[in-house]
Amino acid sequence: MQLTGKLQLCLFLFIIEQILAVSYNQPKFCSHSWYPNATTIADNNTIIGTYFNEIFIDRKNTIFIPNQHNGEILVQSEDNRTLATAISGNFCNASSFFVAMTGEIYVDTFHSIETGGRGVVGKITTNSTIIPISRMNICHQCLDIFIDMSNTLYCSITELHQVIAKSLSKNYEHLTIVAGTGTAGSTSTTLRNPYGIFVNTDASLYVADCGNDRIQLIPPEKLTGITISVHASLATPLNCPTSVALDGNNYLYIVDSNNHRIVGQRSSGFRCIIGCSGASGSAPNQLLKPWSLTFDSKGNIFVTDRGNNRIQKFSLTEESDINYNFSLAPMVTYTTGSCPDMITLGDFNNDKRTDIVAANACGGSISIFLGYGNGSFQTAITSNASSLSSPYAIAVGMFNGDQFLDVVVSDRRGTNFGILLGCGNGALGTMMLYATGSISYSIAVGDFNNDTQLDVTVANANAGDVGIFLGYGNGSFRSQTTFATGTNPYSVATCDVNGDQRLDLVVANRGSNTVSVLLGYGNGSFQSQRTFSTGSSPCSVVCADIDGDQVTDMAVANTDGNTVSILLGFGNGNFTTQKMFATGTSPYYVAVADFNRDNRMDIAVVNFGNNTLGILLSNCSDSFATQVTFKAGTGPWSIGIDDFNNDCGLDIVVGNGNSLSVGVFLAK
Repeated sequence: MQLTGKLQLCLFLFIIEQILAVSYNQPKFCSHSWYPNATTIADNNTIIGTYFNEIFIDRKNTIFIPNQHNGEILVQSEDNRTLATAISGNFCNASSFFVAMTGEIYVDTFHSIETGGRGVVGKITTNSTIIPISRMNICHQCLDIFIDMSNTLYCSITELHQVIAKSLSKNYEHLTIVAGTGTAGSTSTTLRNPYGIFVNTDASLYVADCGNDRIQLIPPEKLTGITISVHASLATPLNCPTSVALDGNNYLYIVDSNNHRIVGQRSSGFRCIIGCSGASGSAPNQLLKPWSLTFDSKGNIFVTDRGNNRIQKFSLTEESDINYNFSLAPMVTYTTGSCPDMITLGDFNNDKRTDIVAANACGGSISIFLGYGNGSFQTAITSNASSLSSPYAIAVGMFNGDQFLDVVVSDRRGTNFGILLGCGNGALGTMMLYATGSISYSIAVGDFNNDTQLDVTVANANAGDVGIFLGYGNGSFRSQTTFATGTNPYSVATCDVNGDQRLDLVVANRGSNTVSVLLGYGNGSFQSQRTFSTGSSPCSVVCADIDGDQVTDMAVANTDGNTVSILLGFGNGNFTTQKMFATGTSPYYVAVADFNRDNRMDIAVVNFGNNTLGILLSNCSDSFATQVTFKAGTGPWSIGIDDFNNDCGLDIVVGNGNSLSVGVFLAK
């Protein structure tokens, strides 16, 4: 994942054991301003022809443009549009399509020659044939298609005034109505000619309800919609919205088709952001019956301007947002239990604010600090973790499908890991245990067998292996399957290091001064390890695209070597020889993020021996400046990074293992 784009983008790609779960772009913005004049990237004078409704841009900024007239999909890189390929097929007059994380293309085939107008959604194969999706013979056209994080396909059926859904992971599962009753109406349970749809990461469904001139929000597992209050802050009300999207801050962007404009949301409400002259037309700053919009990773907006038979690119303005004088405010502490060595972040009460969770290794408990969204946090909510001898590493995820974050915890002195299901209010349920190897210093989560259910991996230090626990989706797991690593595996992270859309494992082996890479097969099993040398006593490893080439790299904290190692990836599971950079004494944890907003990845470490937080700002793709240190508590052990006060600066929290506290550093 490449950290590029306009400088005011707050692309918080700190990727601490992060799992990419969506194929589209949801950038975070510090400001919301685009140049009024667009660049035309395709029109009826180019090779794509006419009659295009939609455009899709994946996270690597590959552009997919369908040509309804000849049944092709043009595929090209945004950075080099002269190198284009065409996927040919018989999907003429397709109204919608979607590119999944796997790269598979799902397309509306209502008018396809192959399906004979039977109303099928199909998957395009490598030889350009269409495989119909099981149980999707709906006899009506999907005006929009969307695939969510759980691999569920949504279809907007304008003629029936409904949105339906079908799991792509379960062929036997029937269609489900998720919005609308089948009868046109303007009540909270009905729709009138719905068009564009968008499903957020929390499974909330947004519908562009064109016939009612409104945007409807359908909460998960509900059929009663909530009308988004758009008209209150607009001089001209919506008139047939046809597309809706959310950015990384959960702000809405709406194609207001009959008003020939794009409407965007920010904290102060909605306002026109594109096509704001008040008149339709074909000038660079005008639109005519626009249909859909999408983002690239840089925050640029692409609009299908259907009335003008063209696709327009509106570039994000280039006001510099580099923080040349990057610094952090003095640490503010919050009291925990005993030995809060390891921490992580999440939203435990679904208020869209970041919270902190700490495992109290000597106290047998978990502390959760709910965030206020202004950089401060509530007093800890404590949950019992005494079933473990010493609760240590901690990770979060939704393991039982109830949309509440749950917590999994390793045991650095025992032979189990524990799971505590979240209650949605910051409290956690009773811990359930699963047998691991002896002494587990690290735990991570991911979908290792591509069944859309979260699984768990644990680094078993004494056994010299990692354990894989496949999840059932109800909060329980299968018994572990183990895979060999180096000696004393101390840290495990999940990422895709070879670009095959399957999660791999990277493991820091403290006893053998190596990192192990175990490539995933996508079925819950892994290849034999390949190893790469590190510095002395590697205790922490993180995956990130450090040099901006869209290939996964690694950063490793070498605790006894007082260094951090950078290993750049080749994209095939292999890595360069390490380059080492000096840290403070005994760096126990490493994280990667762009702290000064210069579109380069920087490094953060906690120096246990100096009681400091160290920041190494990037000089170029794989070189870093001498670390700048900030005073932490006693025995800092781990790091969490996010924007805690919504000022577009990255803030940091550390677990002060010997101080009974977590310490928050707000960016200046």
